[in-house]
Amino acid sequence: QSFDFLGFTHHWARSRRGHWAVRRKTAGSRFSRALKRASEWFRSVRHQPVAWQHERLVRKLCGHNNYYGIVGNTAALCRFRYEVGRLWRKWLDRRSHKARMTWARFHRLQARYPLPSPALYTGLGHCAANPCPEEPDAATRTSGSGGGLGGQPPRPTRQARVEPNGTR
Repeated sequence: QSFDFLGFTHHWARSRRGHWAVRRKTAGSRFSRALKRASEWFRSVRHQPVAWQHERLVRKLCGHNNYYGIVGNTAALCRFRYEVGRLWRKWLDRRSHKARMTWARFHRLQARYPLPSPALYTGLGHCAANPCPEEPDAATRTSGSGGGLGGQPPRPTRQARVEPNGTR
């Protein structure tokens, strides 16, 4: 018996000690939906600079890992990271019909712009003020429409002018 709830498939499995326990993994429908949205996003931003794409892709992967990074779901997180890497190479390859993005070239690009490794975000070690360890300034970032795998980057916001005495 299994059921889907909040993006996870809950099912019975044996623990390491041999006892029955409820386990959770990413629901198949959510996994494929996230990959489809990632592909649409890559298509819409394929002509942006690679550094720009990497910066936003790291944010998106960290957001995915923050939600789905639970005990027992590491295989799905690793597979998602792999599939997103494949999609990134595919859409970088379609930027031009002349310059091809071969796998060797893509591996060199990944050495320069690595994707975050899947991590489990459960327990007391996880702090909502800094949700992604690869992004030390994540708590100070403005929110916008670029949070999901679809959508465009957030628009810059106006900063309030602060006088030296602390008033605005």
